[in-house]
Amino acid sequence: MGQKSISLELKKQITPSIFVIGQEYYNESLGNITALFADGNFMTVEGEYKENSLCKTSITVEQKKGEFIEANCDCMFFKNNKKNCCKHVVTLGMMADHSEKISKVIGTDEIEMMFEDDFEEDNKKLAQIKEERKKEKEKAAKSVKRKETEDDGKNKSRQRVKLREEKLNAVSFAKSEGTSVEADNLVNNENLENIDLKNKNEKVRFEVFGEGGEKAGNVEFLEKNGTADLQEMENNEEILENVENISEKINEIYNLHLESENIDDEEKQEMRLEVEIDEGSYSDYKYGYDYNQENNVPDYILRIKAGFKKIYYVKDILKFIEAIVKEKEYEVTSKITYSPKNCFFNETNQKIINAIYEYSKEIQSVINSGIKDKKGLKVYEMLLNKLLTAMEKGKNLVLLGETKQIMNSYEPLFVVENDRIAMRNIEKISENSPFYTFANDTTKVFKMDENEERFFGKFDFLDTELFNQLSDEDNRKLCAVLGYENVNIAEYVEEDGCIDIFVSETDEKEVVKVNLSNTVCAIEKNGKYFIPRKNAKIFEELKKLVEGYSITNVEMIEGTYNVNYEGLGKISEYIDKKYADRVKIHLENKIKNARNIDVHIGIKKVENNFLNVSFDIEGIKTEDVEIVMEAIKNEQKYITLSSGELVKIANKSIEELVGIVDSISNLKVGENKISKIKALQLAQISKNIQEDLVKIDEFKDLFHKIKNREEIEPNNIKVNLFPYQKLGFNWLKNMYDIGFGGVLADDMGLGKTLQTISLLNEIYQENRNFTALIIVPSSLLYNWKEEIIKFTGITPTLVEGTASQRREIISRGSKGFLITTYQALRNDIEEYKNREFDVVVLDEAQNIKTTTSQIKKAVMKINSKVNFALTGTPVENNILELWSIFDFVIPGYLDNLTKFKKTYKEAIVNPNSSKINNLREIIAPFLLRRTKKEVLTELPDKIESNMVVTLSTEQKQLYMSYIKQAKSEMKKFNENDNNRMKILAILTKLRQICNSPTLFKEDYKGEVAKLEVLRDILPDITENGHRLLIFSQFVGTLKEIEKELADMGIEYFYIDGNVKSKERVDICNKFNAGERQVVLISLKAGGTGLNLVGADVVIHYDPWWNIAVENQASDRAYRIGQKKSVQVIKLVTEGTIEEKIIKIQESKRQLSENLLESKDGEKILFEMSDKELMELLS
Repeated sequence: MGQKSISLELKKQITPSIFVIGQEYYNESLGNITALFADGNFMTVEGEYKENSLCKTSITVEQKKGEFIEANCDCMFFKNNKKNCCKHVVTLGMMADHSEKISKVIGTDEIEMMFEDDFEEDNKKLAQIKEERKKEKEKAAKSVKRKETEDDGKNKSRQRVKLREEKLNAVSFAKSEGTSVEADNLVNNENLENIDLKNKNEKVRFEVFGEGGEKAGNVEFLEKNGTADLQEMENNEEILENVENISEKINEIYNLHLESENIDDEEKQEMRLEVEIDEGSYSDYKYGYDYNQENNVPDYILRIKAGFKKIYYVKDILKFIEAIVKEKEYEVTSKITYSPKNCFFNETNQKIINAIYEYSKEIQSVINSGIKDKKGLKVYEMLLNKLLTAMEKGKNLVLLGETKQIMNSYEPLFVVENDRIAMRNIEKISENSPFYTFANDTTKVFKMDENEERFFGKFDFLDTELFNQLSDEDNRKLCAVLGYENVNIAEYVEEDGCIDIFVSETDEKEVVKVNLSNTVCAIEKNGKYFIPRKNAKIFEELKKLVEGYSITNVEMIEGTYNVNYEGLGKISEYIDKKYADRVKIHLENKIKNARNIDVHIGIKKVENNFLNVSFDIEGIKTEDVEIVMEAIKNEQKYITLSSGELVKIANKSIEELVGIVDSISNLKVGENKISKIKALQLAQISKNIQEDLVKIDEFKDLFHKIKNREEIEPNNIKVNLFPYQKLGFNWLKNMYDIGFGGVLADDMGLGKTLQTISLLNEIYQENRNFTALIIVPSSLLYNWKEEIIKFTGITPTLVEGTASQRREIISRGSKGFLITTYQALRNDIEEYKNREFDVVVLDEAQNIKTTTSQIKKAVMKINSKVNFALTGTPVENNILELWSIFDFVIPGYLDNLTKFKKTYKEAIVNPNSSKINNLREIIAPFLLRRTKKEVLTELPDKIESNMVVTLSTEQKQLYMSYIKQAKSEMKKFNENDNNRMKILAILTKLRQICNSPTLFKEDYKGEVAKLEVLRDILPDITENGHRLLIFSQFVGTLKEIEKELADMGIEYFYIDGNVKSKERVDICNKFNAGERQVVLISLKAGGTGLNLVGADVVIHYDPWWNIAVENQASDRAYRIGQKKSVQVIKLVTEGTIEEKIIKIQESKRQLSENLLESKDGEKILFEMSDKELMELLS
């Protein structure tokens, strides 16, 4: 790469030890460069390493100078290293230094972008270099080994020469004394060469010279015993050689244990094991096995997968099993090796290994006859039973292509049914096996007990149906026989059974397979067995729950899903809370063995207005605190520590912990100082904190007032309130009395205005110096005035007229009720700076939903003691709107905007997010919401339907032509620009073509499909005495409909943004009194604040992006006072953008977890993303 070296730049930043480790890893690694991004100023290189899991790494340098800027890596070492470096980063730097393509970019100001395909040549060269280095190392190792062997050989050769000399001396001496010539053979006997020389020499001396040292006697001894004694020498040599071998093995095992002692259990990795058994026919297809020709029955074939994160087929099962039993290393793949020092198997998998080993020893004689194969073992019934017995404690087995769970529970096979003994319908795993499955659920394997196995062993074959076809007489005898044989007989009972959930590991990181089982399992009571009915209700509920957390949204097989650890944690918490006694979760291996850790939280009062929250995590090392904290933020109950150990938080719900971590900025282990208002927020999340706060007097009093409000009847109100309205009035009054505000978020049409007027009047009756400011949309100014006069007899002051007139009204300092509009307030806000109000009320408070709007800024400047917000839709698009409203009602309660965004905005995409649940709990004391469904049981039905409209031929041609043009325009969009407004403009034109093509193309002369539909349905509606509201977003469309109504002779009212507030009130009164049949209304202008209960049909002429706005419009008719059922009709053009808007709205219902109410309530729709908007054109 010339003068610019990334690795040398890295060397300046890190410790020498990490650099050296990186160099060694580079020489061994199979990493690749995957991408390069250069913008002329900075250059980022990305790479990846395939270890047990994929590890991604990146380095950013200054492009011209090559100076190091930053690095990043997925590995745990990098995350815990303060120098922000690791061996992967060093290796990537070295790979970059050797890349020709990167060398052409660094040192220049060229803009360049490359991906893995571009680096294919570089990566091949790197692999080749590493392969050559590997061969050199192997060659060097062989050379060293050869030298050691030669040296060893020379030593042994010297020993042999010396031994031969000793033998020759002995023979020569023997011959000189007349010893038998048979001793000559000793010289050529090579079997003695390994005898220990010291022992040999001693023996020779003993044999030759004897105890007395007299030569003649010794000669005589050799003459008689020479040949036999030399044979004994040979035997001794063989014994000594065997002793040496045993000694060598003992040393090997000894050293292995010594090394193992230096490795912590936490550092050892559990090797996973998966067992598959297939029929010969299946294996024949894959591996070429033959059928057993003798009985025409296919053989069973056993295959094993092993590994860590991911598992692979073992090539030679017997060698693999033998290596484990004899504690030797075995290479599963080129990257995964079993090592007894660093690996272990769980108890069940170790039993499986032992079972296969015993099987292999028992049938050693036939291994060469075909039982062993490169990818499998032929399985006889003996091994099948051994394996199933080893798995009895619970293990998955892939049998004939189907995953089966080996159950550790017992199921009786006979049951009393209609006064007869019946046998449950089972299928045995094999002819002589005690293991079986039920015919209606073959995924669960059970084992007969000893009495059942012995009983069925007395029959030549087993057929369930035959037992159930016995005559009454034989059935009575069967009952008696089962008694004699001590075979259990169960009874059916009328109660719901339990649900089983089986959780097993997968190859994916932190992803598990969840299987729901509704197989009816017997219940044992006092030695008797009872079989309950299936629990269909809970099963369906849990199925929906698990589907919600499925990361694939697809059932793999019936009742089986993939979920991550986070989802598993949520599922288990849900079950613990609701169905702990009805649902059993069976965990496998690593998950089952996850160690519990505890989180402790406490709170106490300190100086001034602050409190101390103590936070402690028990059972982890200091270096893992950050990992646990980050996992909590990400809503994970199961956490993988830096050591690789899996732990779970046992003593706290994840919702509580997420809420606490999110609420306290920079929460740390130890003491954390918080404000009183923050303590109040935490009390909604954590029962522990609430219990601690109750011990502090001021909080005890506050909680008492919030929870135990006094119920009173409103005074001087000229109307009878519904019970729920009285409750709302008392809630508002209680909030006012304790000095907090609140959000009254009742459904549209439930009388939020009346409840608020009741509150203001009550306070006014108690204190005539009371002053309230009511801020409303312009269209509702006179509506509020009329309502206050009607219900209280008090005449409010309207802040209206010219700027000077409004200024004069404000400056009077009048007591009582002032009503102004949002627009007027925005212009007059400086006039209010010297005034203070007892209460400020925002009606249709969604008007301040935009946090940066001038209206929001204006209301925040008002001086007031208590603030209330009224809105039927506190969240229309996203939860930032809720923050904006609460920021006005109780400033600071939901933190500042930046922190709130960070905490909650990303959680919007997850409808089951703990963060959303926490937010609901936090706002609950200060938000009151009821729906029509909850409180107006007497309200008639609302029937909603979509009427599909087919575009006319001319409209369709125009629509398709513009679609083509729009797609062409969008190809020219710059991806770096904000194209949202451009996309919305295109989509608006498409909607105009669907409704009123003349709005898009003035000279359009063709047929308009929706107008034709309107001509068809209007006579039927009006002639049958129905009266209707027609809403559209487009004023031009309303004008077209207006002309159509005039041509048909139908009388109508018309409301759009130009109709003044007072005139709107008059229109409502006249229409509700029975005047005219139709009201044409602009959706945005007349969708709120109007009471039009005189209508019983609502037509939405064109669908709007936000379903909450449509619902608000429909509720102009469907509200208190409505006596008839209301039919809501949406006109939707087929195959167009309108159909897609409806579809996206429906999908978003699931996405929008309800922040405000019970689970059956209205849902909140969040803003469509740019991607979703683009999809509308596809």
